This record gives sequence, C-alpha cells and structure tokens, in this order.
Amino acid sequence: MQEFRNRQYLNLAAWNWINKQPNKLMLPINLEKADAQTLKITWDDGEESFYPLSFLRRQCPCATCQESRMKAQAPATNPFRILQPHELVSSQLDLKEAEVVGRYALNFNWSDGHHEGIYTFDFLRELGEAEECKAAKARFVKAR
Repeated sequence: MQEFRNRQYLNLAAWNWINKQPNKLMLPINLEKADAQTLKITWDDGEESFYPLSFLRRQCPCATCQESRMKAQAPATNPFRILQPHELVSSQLDLKEAEVVGRYALNFNWSDGHHEGIYTFDFLRELGEAEECKAAKARFVKAR
C-alpha cells in the first residue's frame, strides 16, 4: 500500500500486465496529485483525468454513501434534519492512501477516515467526463 503522505504519486506500472489480458480494460498507469486538492490519473491509452478530491469523495460508491445520496434526493420529511458526519465533505479533505483492488479497481483512504468505497476503473473513467473533472482538467492543461 502506497501512502500519499510520504509520496506525491502512486505508480501502477506494475499492474501493466493486465494489458495483456483478453478483455482489455482502461487501466490507470499512474496516479499523482496535480495539486493539494486534485488527483490526476494517467490511463494506458494516454488520456489524463483530473479529479477534484471533494468531488471524488462525494461520488464514493460504497453502500453507505449511496444510501445517503438517495436519502438526500428523496422529498424531505423533516426540513430541520441534521446532517450526519459522514454526509459532510470538508474543503480540507485529503487523500491519504490509494490501493489497487484486484485487477479492476482502486480503494481510497480519505483524511476523514472513510475508506469503504471501491472505485472501479470504468467508474473512474466515467467520472472523468463529469463537468467538475473537465473544469479541473482545463485548468491544468491551460497552465502547461
């Protein structure tokens, strides 16, 4: 397990052997922090995706986070409902660790203690097309 506390990137080159598998997935070959609040993933086809950390955390695919999002979309039965700690995403959020899960996903350990979400490579690639990610990418591409 690589830690972002001690390193600015997580190199996934060791996982390139997956490229030789018959059902080729889009695979990340490198993860690095583009800045303090943005994760950059370089994919095996050369595409680069930029993810604001708070956006990535809010999109957590774990059951708890999915349930919270569904409840938030439902009509409010109590207009004075108090948000639970796991429903809040701090602007000071940081990504502490990233770990490869099997041959298909990444698991992130967040500074708020959350670490249950398994982000499949397909899901991350799809998230990279979201407006928040496109705006982050435009910022970094323009700065080059």
